[in-house]
Amino acid sequence: MQKFRILKNLSSLAFGHFLVFTAFDSLSNLQSTLNEHGGVGVASQSVIYAFFTISSFFLPTYLIKRFGCKKTLLISVFSVCPYIAANFYPTWSTLVPSAVLSGLAFGPLWAARSTYVNQLSFQYSGYTTASISVVNAWFFGIYSFFHENAEIWGNVISYYVLKENSSNGTETAVPDETLMQCGVNFCGKSSDTINPNLRPPSDEKLYTLTGIYLVFVVLAGFVILFVMDSLDDDSQERDNKVEKKKTKLSANLLIATLKHMKNKDQLLLIPLSFYCGLADGFYNSDFTKSYIACAWGISQVGHVTICYGVVSAIMDCSVGFLVKCITRIPVFILAASSHLMLFIVLLLWRPHSDNYSLYFVLSGIYGIGASVWWSQIIAFYGVIFKENEEPAFSNFYFWSSLGFSVAYAYSDSLCTSVNIYILIGLLFLAIAAYIGAEFRNSCSKKTKNKNPNNQVKEHCVGIKDNEISLLTSSS
Repeated sequence: MQKFRILKNLSSLAFGHFLVFTAFDSLSNLQSTLNEHGGVGVASQSVIYAFFTISSFFLPTYLIKRFGCKKTLLISVFSVCPYIAANFYPTWSTLVPSAVLSGLAFGPLWAARSTYVNQLSFQYSGYTTASISVVNAWFFGIYSFFHENAEIWGNVISYYVLKENSSNGTETAVPDETLMQCGVNFCGKSSDTINPNLRPPSDEKLYTLTGIYLVFVVLAGFVILFVMDSLDDDSQERDNKVEKKKTKLSANLLIATLKHMKNKDQLLLIPLSFYCGLADGFYNSDFTKSYIACAWGISQVGHVTICYGVVSAIMDCSVGFLVKCITRIPVFILAASSHLMLFIVLLLWRPHSDNYSLYFVLSGIYGIGASVWWSQIIAFYGVIFKENEEPAFSNFYFWSSLGFSVAYAYSDSLCTSVNIYILIGLLFLAIAAYIGAEFRNSCSKKTKNKNPNNQVKEHCVGIKDNEISLLTSSS
């Protein structure tokens, strides 16, 4: 594939992803507040990620081998439409069934986009002297940049559609006693009759917001259909064309994904993969409701989250260069430190009417860590599991989606303080295991001679990404 086509395909896929998650992520941020009645909002999110977890085991490998990455992405994107449309009339009978469909679609969607971007990065590495690790970091960083821009513009839309939340443009005063129940002291639910900040917007505003987001998802499907190229023209895809047509949904594909979970590197990356979903679920459900909506108002959720998207987008543009200059481990430690500092502040801070500026600071700090997790963990998976990338990506999305589902499931059951302590404990475990995976991977690289019959010698290599070349293991 030519260099121009590689970059065009990366851009078109990233733009389609931008449109889908402009809609989905913004609605997810609002589910715990817009659809708070009966807990249907967070319940639908938990259902999405529970079925995302299930689909990650068997659907991605089957669909990618059977239809290829482009068709898999197309099917998955249009499967998200019913959930967006269900927000016109958000009830258990509309949100939950459509959440099941979206959850089943997300496993193939994320695995196909990761496989597609990973293939593009390997093709592009032939046009540059940079190592595959650096190219992977750049490509996934660019992709993640589009994702974080979805966070920005989706929340800009939600803020301006929902912002006039009180009659006569005046704000309703909230007693200090009520505000004391927000933040770390928030436990499950709070009545909107006690706290007017949690009163949902009018139906007209909800319909307008949902209609805009639905158009975005449909447009994303057309971008993927008409602009993005299929990889079927590549030699690897062409050689396997007959095999793909014969692919069937069988237990063997599920077993392949389960077997990959036994890989020692994969085992070490499970805590961090799970943490990614748990931390994002906490932000979307607990932080948005316990801190932003409770103390400031539902319309401000999108306002504050814009800052998260801006910081994440800046980090996405920088993280590839950071990995090249200071290597991957210090970058991950930076991300972990930002989250640890955030959690400590959340435990100590009491949101009040005179300290709203701290919302934006904390949202931005969270964006630093989130940007690194979602771009560079996937890039690391792509490097160390190149020969088995589809089940590897399925495993990542299985554990991260399980983290999302768990976070939403206990959001209304546990106090915010308990959720924060859980995240702190898991963060320490995740970073320790990740560093173990890095050193294990760097010390297990093997040199392969041009003659495949020659004996392969094992030796340690440095962990600097710009010094590592991806080497296939000998059979």
